[in-house]
Amino acid sequence: MRVLYNTCVADPWVKVAQRLRDDYGYEPVYWIGFNYDDSENIVKELLPTACYQSYSNAWRGIFSKEIVDKAKECYVDIDFLKE
Repeated sequence: MRVLYNTCVADPWVKVAQRLRDDYGYEPVYWIGFNYDDSENIVKELLPTACYQSYSNAWRGIFSKEIVDKAKECYVDIDFLKE
């Protein structure tokens, strides 16, 4: 199962995501995080296969080049997200 984590505070949710991945095979593929909790760095370090997007950009529908490039790799349909 692939999982999108939406606006989860990095601590404790990264640990939850790791446990769900390790114990149950729930693969984190997309993380929408806050700007104030260093979640971008934490997620990229501890869940390196997950695409990361900041909440503020997600709210505006702004996707980074990295996310657009990785959309197919992460099994996320960029056009679906834009809708």
